[in-house]
Amino acid sequence: MFLRSILRSTRRPDITFHNDGRVDISSRIVRALDMRPGDVIDILAGAGEIFLYVMIPSHKVCGSHEAQCQPTKARSHNFRASSVRLCREMLAISRECSRARFSSGDLTTVNGHKAICLIPNKTEL
Repeated sequence: MFLRSILRSTRRPDITFHNDGRVDISSRIVRALDMRPGDVIDILAGAGEIFLYVMIPSHKVCGSHEAQCQPTKARSHNFRASSVRLCREMLAISRECSRARFSSGDLTTVNGHKAICLIPNKTEL
């Protein structure tokens, strides 16, 4: 008899990249990176590691930008950004079709930016 676990992982992802370009960011990452509404995010990937960082802080932003973050609702610490290019790359890296889910790791400094390591959530049945 074949048995399988229904709840493979009970930890919710800290960041999710959707195939429509939506990026959902949890409050854990927002607080770790000291993000503010209007910040522009980017990903540094290479050598098997993936880092999320604030590319342009909100006080330096002029106009609208791709991957610019806003709270999901008033007084929320969960942010949302929109970038089809960023989502396509993250879906390709994680070999997913509709959404790529990542947990956050350690906070570090990469290329002079405060960055957080992203760990892919694999939920295989």
